[in-house]
Amino acid sequence: MKFQLFKECKGNYTGVFIPIEEWNALSKENETLQKILSIENSSLPKTFELSDKQISQLDEAINAPKERFLNLTQLKENLENKYGVSL
Repeated sequence: MKFQLFKECKGNYTGVFIPIEEWNALSKENETLQKILSIENSSLPKTFELSDKQISQLDEAINAPKERFLNLTQLKENLENKYGVSL
């Protein structure tokens, strides 16, 4: 099984990524996971709509001048400076 563990900046584990093929295989074999999935699937909305404010914000971002955005190197440097971590 191939999965990934996620850590926060202090080194504490915060999440796990399990490839969907592995998840499907696990959930077929485990009755508890099947129950959880049936509850989650029944309560999930089938569609969603963005609010007018969200649409407006997306439109602004799409039309914003490209100079407003950081490139990956700048973003990395800003995060390292702000949080004192090495990426």
